Amino acid sequence: EAGDHVLEVRAANSDSVWSDAPLRLTIHRDPAPWKSWWACLAYALAALAALAYRVRLQRLKFQRVVSARQRLESEVDLRTRELTESNRQLAEAVQAKSNFLDRMSHELRTPMNGVVGMTELLARTPQSSTQARLTDTIRSSARVLLQIVNDLLDLSKINAGKIALEELPFDLGQVLEECTSLFAGAAQAKGIELIVWPPEREHCSLLGDALRVRQILMNLIGNAVKFTAQGEVIVKAEVDRVAPGGASLEISVSDTGIGMDAATIDKIFEPFTQADESTTRRFGGSGLGLAICRELAQLMGGSISAESRPQVGSTFHLRLQLPAGPALAAAAPVWPQCRVRILTRRPALAESLTRHARALGLTVLGDDGSDGPEDLVLADASSQRDYLKARLGAGNAGHPPLIVLATAAELDSPDLAGLESQAVVLKPVQRGALYDALAAASGRTPHAAGAPAAAPGAAALNTHVLLVEDEPVNAAVAQGYLTDLGCTSVWVKDGAEAVARNAAERFDLILMDLSMPVMDGFATTALIRQRGAAAGRVPIVALTAHDAANYRDACLTAGMVDMLSKPYTLEECAQVVRRWSARGAIQVSSAARSNALASVDAAAVASLRRLRGDGQGDLYSKLVDLFQAGSSQTLAQLAATLDAADFIAAAAVCHKFAASAANVGATAFARDVRELERLCAAGEARGAG
Repeated sequence: EAGDHVLEVRAANSDSVWSDAPLRLTIHRDPAPWKSWWACLAYALAALAALAYRVRLQRLKFQRVVSARQRLESEVDLRTRELTESNRQLAEAVQAKSNFLDRMSHELRTPMNGVVGMTELLARTPQSSTQARLTDTIRSSARVLLQIVNDLLDLSKINAGKIALEELPFDLGQVLEECTSLFAGAAQAKGIELIVWPPEREHCSLLGDALRVRQILMNLIGNAVKFTAQGEVIVKAEVDRVAPGGASLEISVSDTGIGMDAATIDKIFEPFTQADESTTRRFGGSGLGLAICRELAQLMGGSISAESRPQVGSTFHLRLQLPAGPALAAAAPVWPQCRVRILTRRPALAESLTRHARALGLTVLGDDGSDGPEDLVLADASSQRDYLKARLGAGNAGHPPLIVLATAAELDSPDLAGLESQAVVLKPVQRGALYDALAAASGRTPHAAGAPAAAPGAAALNTHVLLVEDEPVNAAVAQGYLTDLGCTSVWVKDGAEAVARNAAERFDLILMDLSMPVMDGFATTALIRQRGAAAGRVPIVALTAHDAANYRDACLTAGMVDMLSKPYTLEECAQVVRRWSARGAIQVSSAARSNALASVDAAAVASLRRLRGDGQGDLYSKLVDLFQAGSSQTLAQLAATLDAADFIAAAAVCHKFAASAANVGATAFARDVRELERLCAAGEARGAG
């Protein structure tokens, strides 16, 4: 406006594409106005040129960024596809490895079933001492090989994420006793004291996968016995109620064996690892057991750890958080206010016996005799030989009843002759056996649960069995077992023949192989179940060389009632046949009848026996007769509703059946029926089955 200014346009830092500095405008005074206008125009053109250049540089830079981004996205997409393909190949490799191990397990179990089964049958025949020793060697070697196969399969399933955990009620005390009893013979052969510290009776009922807990315990106890030359192995269980529905479980297995240093402890939970190569050669093993234990503990939300000192011993701790199970029935007192004195020089055994005694309602006295006379004496044969010799020499006159705790070897000891005349409880002590001995010492009928188990072939089962098996060796093993159990059997080689034979002949039980050509066990079972009537309701037990845990649900869904995993022993076969055979259920031994009566509420029966009806004598016996007569029809109706998957109708049948059972004092049976009613009402087919 003044007409006497010059406009100077300058692009600051124009060489920098990303510069944010603005264009500066500088005004100079000039006396010649026409120069100012031409200068303004020139500088304006220069500014436009600089701006255009700057825009072009920005555009080129933007194009380079876009191009770089596209290249990066292409690279990421390529790498993503490569990673996806790599993961797919890895998953296929893991699946292939799992399938391979599963198939190899099946192929190995099939001939091993013949080895284990035939050696077991051979061991029951007359043999010389040399032949018996060779037979035992074959059998023990086969079991070691089978354990290695099982370990490899378990590790493969864990890596593939195929381990499925159950949540069912189990008795922790019973699991501990079962596991330790399996190693009692090995411990006694080495002179090792095997001791169990059971938890409190009211804390024994838990919910979880008892099979996996048992698998961990058997590995830990087996290692403790294997690596201990002298001393003792203590299995201790502690359960704390952390909440109204939960429990904190810690089980420790301690030994006085070779021990380990800190560096060894860090690696024993890794697969295929043992303390050192010399340990592997000296003690054997695959080095998989503890790795599997750790994985199983973690799957159950727990942990496993170890502490040890070389040549002193080791202690392994298993910690789990489990829901609390239904309350267990308390043992009926057979000797109220009984005062018992425990005589042993082993503190661990004394603590174990104290826990057992208090769980049975006994008052435990000190071992110094300062707290008055005792009603009963529990004496340890291994540390109280002088006392037992004096007691056996003096007789029982004037002395309180005596229960001796001994191993089978101690019973045969010459310096304890006459021990068999006393009440004896074999080590490791089990609560049921101690209860029976206590009942016998008090002059009452012993509880059937503590009676020694009869040999598998002691009582003939008189069961007619249809064996469906395509492998001749496996068929020979099964028929040998069945013959030894007093059963008759018919062998067929395929599913079609099994369906036809079952329709033409009445069988009490069918043992069904799952893997057969043309028609497998599942298809054969489906055809048999479609037949209906008596031929379609016969119990079918699956026989498989595959892993039992993977196939059990499929078998139950297909209409089978149980499983036998090959190779199986004579005792396992006997248990299944007794459990599901109709004739075996009727022709029970006296011990089984006593065990059944033990579940009856004695107080309720005594009250009902006092009832009289219309002056016609014992009303209770008539109630029992009516209950027994109606039970067959009720059970048939219940089976029909369950086969038809009509759980509402099944729950209604259970409701009436439980009330009838309770009315005759069969309280334990009534509880089972009520539990079945609950499962049916909830539609839980698996649990109801």
